[in-house]
Amino acid sequence: MQREFEAFVKSPTRAKFFAARQSFCSRDSRLVTLDDLERLSMLLDELDFVGVRESLVALPPLAALSPRVHFFAAEAAAGLGDVEDCLLERFLYATCVRGLVGTGSGFAKRPFVVSAPSDILDILDFLQETAVSRTLIEQDQRLCDVVTIASGREVWFDVGWLSLQRPARTIVRQIAVTSTRPARKRAKKRTPRRVTAVSRTLR
Repeated sequence: MQREFEAFVKSPTRAKFFAARQSFCSRDSRLVTLDDLERLSMLLDELDFVGVRESLVALPPLAALSPRVHFFAAEAAAGLGDVEDCLLERFLYATCVRGLVGTGSGFAKRPFVVSAPSDILDILDFLQETAVSRTLIEQDQRLCDVVTIASGREVWFDVGWLSLQRPARTIVRQIAVTSTRPARKRAKKRTPRRVTAVSRTLR
């Protein structure tokens, strides 16, 4: 599991993203939920940085691929004065965003693939776009969230992964999550000093 994740971090390609995701889920099939993200957001708003770190420990391994989770981890580290972990988590945030963007093109025939409720917002943030409306549809036996942005263009997201453990009707709440906090300026790509730190935080 750690090997696949490290390979993804070194080269965040589509294939390595899915290999890491499969490796994480083969160990623990739990998903990152909206409740998980709301809890982290609440703790961060209360400046409970220790509480954020304690909540991160309870997340499933798949959380290692969530940009938003790394954002929370970076903010907690910054609040605690842990500069090294803050830089690492910001790097992992940017890396996971690149991995998500690489899963598709955003068009109907090749939608971006979502693994956590916040992934849609993180991708839109990367694209510097804002959702105007959203529609959950099924096409070609695939559940998709179709987001219309300000320009009128549609951006497609495959949210089928989120439906593996819950009925499709409950996905609407999962993918309707609003931005918990604005992401800080993305870190420039750099080689992380300790990739294993994320395993310590999220296992």
